[in-house]
Amino acid sequence: MDFLLLILLLGVFLLPTFFLSRQQKKRQQQVVEMQSALQPGDRIVTAGGMHGEIVALGEATVDLEIAPGVVATLERSVIVRHQTPAQHPDPALGASVTDTPVEPRLEEPRPYGEQPEDDGFQHPENRR
Repeated sequence: MDFLLLILLLGVFLLPTFFLSRQQKKRQQQVVEMQSALQPGDRIVTAGGMHGEIVALGEATVDLEIAPGVVATLERSVIVRHQTPAQHPDPALGASVTDTPVEPRLEEPRPYGEQPEDDGFQHPENRR
């Protein structure tokens, strides 16, 4: 009975760990394959969130153009994914913006010393 309970407890704790580690290894292998298949002209995103275009490749480094005329040298290992044109917010860099622009909502200026309308909440220091 004790032996069966021990096997059951080991199974409950070891099986999920085993399956999660397999998924992590698959994801890591996909990232390594993507990093080895990089070519100049690819738009990428780094682990730090930097977006840019690859201009040159080295053995373990990548020269990334992050702005016109600004090139940074990064390790290949910091590249996490390719950037699709729809992911970039700037239409000049390849994305199509289909949303209509939002007009700013301007409030009328209040005369000096006038309190804003009561919204149901006032900070205790501002109560009269």
